[in-house]
Formats: sequence, C-alpha cells, structure tokens
Amino acid sequence: MKKLLAIVGLIAIAGLAAAPAFADQADGKDTTTFEVKANVESSCKFTIASPVDFGALNVYNFGTQQKEGSVTVLCTSGPNYNIELDLGANASGSQRQMKKNGSAHFLAYDLFQNAAHDVAWGSGTDAQSFLGDGTRQVLTVYGQMNWAEGLLASAPVGSYLDVVTATVNF
Repeated sequence: MKKLLAIVGLIAIAGLAAAPAFADQADGKDTTTFEVKANVESSCKFTIASPVDFGALNVYNFGTQQKEGSVTVLCTSGPNYNIELDLGANASGSQRQMKKNGSAHFLAYDLFQNAAHDVAWGSGTDAQSFLGDGTRQVLTVYGQMNWAEGLLASAPVGSYLDVVTATVNF
C-alpha cells in the first residue's frame, strides 16, 4: 500500500510539474522564438577623386612644384584597408609621367602620402593604410614635380596629362 501511495504521489507531482509547460496550449495559444540576423561585410567604395593639378608652368616658376589632390573613400567600420596608386598610363619604368596629347613629350612627377613628400604612394608596401570607420575619409594625394629650364626644349607648349588608377583593398 505504501508503494501504491508513493507511486500515486509521484504521478501527481509529475503532473503538477508538467502543467506549466502546457499552460499556453490550454489557453489556446503557443509561443516560439526566432533569430533576426545580419552580417556587415568589409566593403569600400570611392566617392570622389580630385586631380593633382600642377597648373601653369612657365619660365617664371622654375623649381619644385607641389600640388595636392585627394581620393574620398567610404568603408565599413572595423578592419584596416589600404589604397594603392598605380604608376599611371604613361610610366617609364617606375617613373610616373604626364604626356602631351598626341606627342612623345613627357613631364615626370611623383605622388606621396604625406606633406613632407618623403613617403611614396604606390602599390604593395607603398600603399596607404587606414582604419575604416564608417564615414567618408578624404585622403590627400601630394604631388611633386621638378620644373626647370633644362626641360623647356623637351616640353613644348601644351597640356600634359596622366591617368592614375586608385584601388582600395578590403
């Protein structure tokens, strides 16, 4: 008899313990949970690029010419990114050059990452690194060229141009 009462008591306790699990169903409802997810990926895009324009070169302004341009890039927050600048469309070896349209005349120039003009901006180890912060970042391109009397014979009057490709790696 004691065994029978113990078994009945255990069944009653088990029934009470299970009751809350089915309470919603007894009320005519049920619940569940689910996840809401997203994955922000590393990504970047250029939004603006302004030219490095050395302006008018003439016999009155011989010397080192320094001008600035910029690239503006928008990247997701988080990792380090880098921007590479190629050697341009008219390079001779590792020397960037602007070319006079329709001719074989060139003017050499260089691009740098800093205003001191002592950190080259190129590709690979010469790329400029920066931390993505989710805002548009303006990175200044520092240009420099030497304009001298000795260039006059090989640089006839006209417009000179080069096109440099910037690549952001993410």
